[in-house]
Amino acid sequence: MLPFLIFHNYIVSICYYIGNSYGAPIFGDLTNTFFTILFLSICQIPFIRFTLAEIDGEEKRLKSSYIAFIQYGFQVFVFGIVYVLLFYAGSILFIIPGVLVLLFLYLSPYITVIRNQKITKAWKTSIKLTKKKFLPLFLILLIMTVVELGIGVGLMYGVSLFTQSYLAIVLSQMLLNLLIFPFFVILLTSLSNEWLGVLYAPKTNFDAGGARIALRRG
Repeated sequence: MLPFLIFHNYIVSICYYIGNSYGAPIFGDLTNTFFTILFLSICQIPFIRFTLAEIDGEEKRLKSSYIAFIQYGFQVFVFGIVYVLLFYAGSILFIIPGVLVLLFLYLSPYITVIRNQKITKAWKTSIKLTKKKFLPLFLILLIMTVVELGIGVGLMYGVSLFTQSYLAIVLSQMLLNLLIFPFFVILLTSLSNEWLGVLYAPKTNFDAGGARIALRRG
Protein backbone atom coordinates (compact mmCIF):
# COMPACT_ATOMS: atom_id res chain seq x y z
CA MET A 1 0.00 0.00 0.00
CA LEU A 2 2.85 2.38 0.78
CA PRO A 3 4.11 2.56 -2.85
CA PHE A 4 0.61 3.52 -4.00
CA LEU A 5 0.41 6.27 -1.38
CA ILE A 6 3.79 7.68 -2.38
CA PHE A 7 2.88 7.62 -6.07
CA HIS A 8 -0.52 9.14 -5.34
CA ASN A 9 0.91 12.05 -3.35
CA TYR A 10 3.63 12.70 -5.91
CA ILE A 11 1.31 12.77 -8.94
CA VAL A 12 -1.43 14.73 -7.19
CA SER A 13 1.06 17.34 -5.96
CA ILE A 14 2.28 17.88 -9.52
CA CYS A 15 -1.28 18.12 -10.87
CA TYR A 16 -2.26 20.65 -8.20
CA TYR A 17 0.82 22.71 -9.08
CA ILE A 18 -0.05 22.62 -12.80
CA GLY A 19 -3.72 23.38 -12.12
CA ASN A 20 -2.96 26.32 -9.84
CA SER A 21 -0.39 27.66 -12.32
CA TYR A 22 -3.03 27.83 -15.06
CA GLY A 23 -5.83 29.02 -12.79
CA ALA A 24 -7.63 25.66 -12.85
CA PRO A 25 -7.28 24.08 -9.38
CA ILE A 26 -10.14 21.72 -10.24
CA PHE A 27 -7.60 19.77 -12.34
CA GLY A 28 -5.85 18.81 -9.12
CA ASP A 29 -9.15 17.89 -7.46
CA LEU A 30 -10.16 15.65 -10.36
CA THR A 31 -6.77 13.95 -10.39
CA ASN A 32 -6.86 13.43 -6.63
CA THR A 33 -10.34 11.87 -6.84
CA PHE A 34 -9.31 9.67 -9.76
CA PHE A 35 -6.26 8.15 -8.08
CA THR A 36 -7.91 7.95 -4.65
CA ILE A 37 -10.80 5.81 -5.92
CA LEU A 38 -8.60 3.79 -8.28
CA PHE A 39 -5.95 2.95 -5.69
CA LEU A 40 -8.60 2.39 -3.03
CA SER A 41 -10.14 -0.33 -5.20
CA ILE A 42 -6.80 -2.02 -5.90
CA CYS A 43 -5.21 -1.79 -2.46
CA GLN A 44 -8.17 -3.49 -0.79
CA ILE A 45 -7.46 -6.83 -2.50
CA PRO A 46 -4.64 -8.19 -0.27
CA PHE A 47 -6.43 -7.15 2.93
CA ILE A 48 -9.67 -8.75 1.77
CA ARG A 49 -7.90 -12.03 1.04
CA PHE A 50 -5.93 -11.87 4.29
CA THR A 51 -9.15 -11.41 6.27
CA LEU A 52 -10.79 -14.35 4.52
CA ALA A 53 -7.72 -16.50 5.22
CA GLU A 54 -7.96 -15.51 8.88
CA ILE A 55 -11.65 -16.42 8.98
CA ASP A 56 -10.99 -19.78 7.30
CA GLY A 57 -8.00 -20.50 9.54
CA GLU A 58 -5.48 -20.73 6.71
CA GLU A 59 -1.81 -20.82 7.65
CA LYS A 60 -0.17 -19.04 4.70
CA ARG A 61 -2.24 -15.86 4.94
CA LEU A 62 0.40 -13.46 3.67
CA LYS A 63 1.24 -15.61 0.67
CA SER A 64 -2.42 -15.94 -0.32
CA SER A 65 -2.79 -12.16 -0.04
CA TYR A 66 -0.02 -11.57 -2.57
CA ILE A 67 -1.41 -14.24 -4.87
CA ALA A 68 -4.85 -12.61 -4.71
CA PHE A 69 -3.33 -9.24 -5.63
CA ILE A 70 -1.70 -10.79 -8.71
CA GLN A 71 -4.82 -12.78 -9.58
CA TYR A 72 -7.39 -10.00 -9.30
CA GLY A 73 -5.25 -6.86 -9.58
CA PHE A 74 -5.56 -6.14 -13.29
CA GLN A 75 -9.31 -6.67 -13.60
CA VAL A 76 -9.92 -4.53 -10.52
CA PHE A 77 -7.60 -1.89 -11.99
CA VAL A 78 -9.69 -1.75 -15.18
CA PHE A 79 -12.87 -1.73 -13.10
CA GLY A 80 -11.45 1.12 -11.00
CA ILE A 81 -10.97 3.29 -14.09
CA VAL A 82 -14.54 2.66 -15.27
CA TYR A 83 -15.75 3.17 -11.69
CA VAL A 84 -14.17 6.62 -11.50
CA LEU A 85 -15.50 7.65 -14.92
CA LEU A 86 -19.03 6.59 -13.94
CA PHE A 87 -18.65 8.56 -10.72
CA TYR A 88 -17.57 11.62 -12.69
CA ALA A 89 -20.50 11.21 -15.10
CA GLY A 90 -22.97 10.92 -12.24
CA SER A 91 -21.46 13.90 -10.42
CA ILE A 92 -21.64 16.08 -13.52
CA LEU A 93 -25.38 15.47 -13.78
CA PHE A 94 -26.04 15.89 -10.07
CA ILE A 95 -24.11 15.06 -6.91
CA ILE A 96 -26.51 12.34 -5.76
CA PRO A 97 -26.17 10.06 -8.85
CA GLY A 98 -22.40 10.16 -8.43
CA VAL A 99 -22.69 9.17 -4.77
CA LEU A 100 -25.09 6.35 -5.66
CA VAL A 101 -22.68 5.01 -8.29
CA LEU A 102 -19.90 5.14 -5.70
CA LEU A 103 -22.03 3.29 -3.16
CA PHE A 104 -23.68 0.62 -5.34
CA LEU A 105 -20.43 -0.48 -6.98
CA TYR A 106 -18.23 -0.16 -3.92
CA LEU A 107 -18.41 -3.82 -2.90
CA SER A 108 -17.41 -5.14 -6.34
CA PRO A 109 -13.74 -5.85 -5.41
CA TYR A 110 -14.90 -7.52 -2.19
CA ILE A 111 -17.28 -9.80 -4.08
CA THR A 112 -14.62 -10.59 -6.69
CA VAL A 113 -12.28 -11.90 -4.01
CA ILE A 114 -14.84 -13.45 -1.64
CA ARG A 115 -16.91 -15.21 -4.31
CA ASN A 116 -14.05 -15.60 -6.80
CA GLN A 117 -16.21 -13.87 -9.40
CA LYS A 118 -14.98 -11.94 -12.39
CA ILE A 119 -15.40 -8.23 -11.88
CA THR A 120 -17.80 -8.11 -14.84
CA LYS A 121 -20.19 -10.24 -12.80
CA ALA A 122 -19.27 -8.97 -9.35
CA TRP A 123 -20.55 -5.45 -10.02
CA LYS A 124 -24.02 -6.85 -10.66
CA THR A 125 -23.88 -8.75 -7.38
CA SER A 126 -22.67 -5.58 -5.68
CA ILE A 127 -25.75 -3.69 -6.87
CA LYS A 128 -27.99 -6.53 -5.74
CA LEU A 129 -26.36 -6.76 -2.32
CA THR A 130 -26.31 -2.99 -1.80
CA LYS A 131 -30.05 -2.82 -2.46
CA LYS A 132 -30.55 -5.17 0.48
CA LYS A 133 -27.91 -3.58 2.75
CA PHE A 134 -28.07 0.03 1.60
CA LEU A 135 -28.47 1.70 4.99
CA PRO A 136 -25.81 -0.26 6.92
CA LEU A 137 -23.31 0.10 4.08
CA PHE A 138 -24.01 3.81 3.73
CA LEU A 139 -23.64 4.38 7.47
CA ILE A 140 -20.39 2.38 7.65
CA LEU A 141 -18.82 4.32 4.78
CA LEU A 142 -20.07 7.61 6.17
CA ILE A 143 -18.82 6.95 9.70
CA MET A 144 -15.42 5.73 8.53
CA THR A 145 -15.04 8.74 6.24
CA VAL A 146 -15.97 11.19 9.00
CA VAL A 147 -13.67 9.46 11.50
CA GLU A 148 -10.72 9.46 9.10
CA LEU A 149 -11.29 13.09 8.13
CA GLY A 150 -11.62 14.11 11.77
CA ILE A 151 -8.44 12.34 12.82
CA GLY A 152 -6.68 13.63 9.72
CA VAL A 153 -7.56 17.25 10.45
CA GLY A 154 -6.57 16.85 14.10
CA LEU A 155 -3.29 15.21 13.14
CA MET A 156 -2.54 17.90 10.58
CA TYR A 157 -3.19 20.61 13.18
CA GLY A 158 -0.99 18.84 15.71
CA VAL A 159 1.89 18.50 13.26
CA SER A 160 1.56 22.14 12.21
CA LEU A 161 2.13 23.21 15.82
CA PHE A 162 5.64 21.77 15.65
CA THR A 163 6.57 22.28 12.01
CA GLN A 164 5.24 23.86 8.82
CA SER A 165 7.03 21.29 6.69
CA TYR A 166 4.81 20.01 3.88
CA LEU A 167 6.70 16.72 3.92
CA ALA A 168 5.97 16.19 7.62
CA ILE A 169 2.26 16.82 7.05
CA VAL A 170 2.15 14.44 4.07
CA LEU A 171 4.01 11.71 5.97
CA SER A 172 1.64 12.03 8.93
CA GLN A 173 -1.38 11.63 6.62
CA MET A 174 0.20 8.62 4.94
CA LEU A 175 0.85 7.04 8.34
CA LEU A 176 -2.79 7.63 9.26
CA ASN A 177 -3.95 5.90 6.07
CA LEU A 178 -1.65 2.96 6.72
CA LEU A 179 -3.19 2.49 10.17
CA ILE A 180 -6.88 3.09 9.42
CA PHE A 181 -7.26 1.60 5.96
CA PRO A 182 -6.55 -2.06 6.90
CA PHE A 183 -8.99 -1.88 9.81
CA PHE A 184 -11.67 -0.48 7.54
CA VAL A 185 -11.16 -3.21 4.91
CA ILE A 186 -11.10 -5.97 7.53
CA LEU A 187 -14.39 -4.73 8.97
CA LEU A 188 -16.08 -4.44 5.60
CA THR A 189 -14.74 -7.81 4.44
CA SER A 190 -16.19 -9.55 7.49
CA LEU A 191 -19.56 -7.88 6.95
CA SER A 192 -19.56 -8.53 3.20
CA ASN A 193 -18.73 -12.18 3.77
CA GLU A 194 -21.63 -12.43 6.19
CA TRP A 195 -24.04 -10.59 3.88
CA LEU A 196 -23.07 -12.73 0.90
CA GLY A 197 -23.56 -15.85 3.00
CA VAL A 198 -27.14 -14.78 3.64
CA LEU A 199 -27.69 -13.71 0.03
CA TYR A 200 -26.54 -17.07 -1.34
CA ALA A 201 -27.85 -19.23 1.51
CA PRO A 202 -29.96 -22.23 0.49
CA LYS A 203 -33.67 -21.44 0.49
CA THR A 204 -35.76 -24.37 1.75
CA ASN A 205 -39.16 -25.03 0.20
CA PHE A 206 -41.51 -28.00 0.48
CA ASP A 207 -42.93 -30.00 -2.41
CA ALA A 208 -46.43 -31.48 -2.51
CA GLY A 209 -45.32 -34.51 -0.49
CA GLY A 210 -43.74 -32.46 2.23
CA ALA A 211 -40.17 -33.14 1.13
CA ARG A 212 -37.71 -30.29 1.62
CA ILE A 213 -36.25 -28.78 -1.52
CA ALA A 214 -33.14 -26.58 -1.18
CA LEU A 215 -32.91 -23.81 -3.75
CA ARG A 216 -30.09 -21.37 -4.28
CA ARG A 217 -30.82 -17.71 -3.91
CA GLY A 218 -29.57 -15.23 -6.45
